Amino acid sequence: MFEEDYSGWASKQTDDALVKALSTPNLACNPGVATELGKRGEWAVPHLVRALNNDDSFQVREAAADALAKIGSAEAVEALRKAAAGQGISEQPEFNVRIRALKLLFKLRDEHAMKILIETIRAPQQDWQLVFGALQLLLHQDPSFLNENSKIIVSLAAYCLDRPGAVCPYPMNTRDENVKSKAAEVLSRMNAVESIPTLIGFVTDKTHEFLKGVVALVLPRFKFDKPMPHLTKMLSDAIEKTPEKFRPLLQNALEAWELPAKSETEDALRILKRNARPQPGRAPEGTPNGKPVKK
Repeated sequence: MFEEDYSGWASKQTDDALVKALSTPNLACNPGVATELGKRGEWAVPHLVRALNNDDSFQVREAAADALAKIGSAEAVEALRKAAAGQGISEQPEFNVRIRALKLLFKLRDEHAMKILIETIRAPQQDWQLVFGALQLLLHQDPSFLNENSKIIVSLAAYCLDRPGAVCPYPMNTRDENVKSKAAEVLSRMNAVESIPTLIGFVTDKTHEFLKGVVALVLPRFKFDKPMPHLTKMLSDAIEKTPEKFRPLLQNALEAWELPAKSETEDALRILKRNARPQPGRAPEGTPNGKPVKK
């Protein structure tokens, strides 16, 4: 019996239904619709870009970004670049969409990802949430990437320690603390020893408790391959001016930093003892073959 093949027609009907559902406002299934369209290939890119840039729900927009990354075509990646840079997307909730797009660009190893991240952090009067998200993104990169880009990453984090107050769409007096705290984490991850004096300064000045706590946590993570007496003295002096509850953490840092000095001293003592010990086959001075001289 002859049977007609309706599979192509059914597929077209399904595609049309998905596009219609994606453009329907306030539909609870829309994130899932965007995910499904990501499996449909390049023809879905314009519809996903429209959702990425304009949908009222950040969950839908993030799902659209994920779908575009899955498709991975030149047009899809270019849409993610523009979204990460804040081009063409509506203002609310901008920071969620931009950080998600930037994260996907790093995942795709896009050559423009680092440039967009640098511009995001260094943009004047930038939303603190964008800067915070960009720094957080750096912490999740693999060690090889961090090593290859160590100089610029340390420079960005150091800039964030001193950057002017960021713009925030709603009142939050800890917004600059959050950025500085995340920058401190990045600097400790990069073992940027040159940033330690600045970090110690935050412990002793009139900053908020949260920032002091984060700095106290990250200072013990710095590693030295040789004694740093000027830093250990600086930290030792700072401990006396720090609230009691932070002193144990800072004491941990002080002990960790003193290990290279202790190790170097112990090595020197071992060498002295070894040299003072009589060597096999050699008699101490004034004795024949190591035996006392009889009178």
